[in-house]
Amino acid sequence: MGDILKINGTDFCNNTTNVNGVTLLHTLNVDSIAKDCESPECYTCGPLQFAFSFKDAGDCSLACSGECGYYYSKDYGTAYDGKPTGCTECNLQLGVPIYQDVLCTPAPDGYYSPKNCDVDCERCYTLTGGIISNIGTCPDNCETCSTTVSLTYSEVNCTDACDKDSCKAYHTNGNCLICPLIVGDYLYNNEDCEPVNAGFYSPQNCEEDCNYCYTVDATGKITSVSSCGSVTPECRPVNMTIIPQEDCKGACEDTSCVVRYTDRKVGELIQAGDKIYDNPSCTCPGDSFWESSTGFWQVWYSECAESPASPYYNQCIYKASESCTVQSVEKCNLD
Repeated sequence: MGDILKINGTDFCNNTTNVNGVTLLHTLNVDSIAKDCESPECYTCGPLQFAFSFKDAGDCSLACSGECGYYYSKDYGTAYDGKPTGCTECNLQLGVPIYQDVLCTPAPDGYYSPKNCDVDCERCYTLTGGIISNIGTCPDNCETCSTTVSLTYSEVNCTDACDKDSCKAYHTNGNCLICPLIVGDYLYNNEDCEPVNAGFYSPQNCEEDCNYCYTVDATGKITSVSSCGSVTPECRPVNMTIIPQEDCKGACEDTSCVVRYTDRKVGELIQAGDKIYDNPSCTCPGDSFWESSTGFWQVWYSECAESPASPYYNQCIYKASESCTVQSVEKCNLD
């Protein structure tokens, strides 16, 4: 049964303030009486200043640094009783709409943030179907490493990027000292964290023994790392914690150690999509415990429970059950 808007012909939303007199003779169930009786008319509050980015951007980064425009939301006070309650860029809630004009035209789906506008607010709203479906905060200001990475660029594909030799220096928030960078790292044009153009970047003809290609989205984020064709997989030991944890915090605090195996080259960080095995033949399936385990583990760049000086190279990886493939990788922040 849908929301009950009328009881015995009485318009519950508009014509009554008391339902204590409703009895079993009148209705069998009033549990689904609509609690938010909105007027169909358009009542807006605003204007509000937001920068906008489409969902293709992947996260709030562009909205938090983009050019601002004017939007509106629904003034629920006016809608109910004629008294305006207003709204601000920093007090919108889940389920509230964002409009692109005073005619209540739903704003496009994507990310909306006032951070770069004339408003002191770190919020970022995710809009789905014209309604706020998530409220987050803007990412922290990026910190690039002290050196740059030298890369070629192609709009076309990785093959083209790997073949080029016109190298350019870029900034990154990843680890500049290790090749390759990992999925989730960002590439920037400068120290102000201006995102690079979407496309394909390769260090193959710019750095010695770094024969990879990075696929980068519109936010500058590395979404995949592939070989330029001259990298031969090898099965080698890798040190990591023994049992899965519920989150990266638990994994990064775990100092237990066991030897497993991977086909990622020696001296390189584990990537999302890499495989970790329980046997020196690098075959999957192998041991039933490893294959069936789900959760987070810590993987060390060097010896068990040891890492070089900051920035730490040890990582937190996530693996699902019935798989040997690493689904995601995060850094262990032990500072």
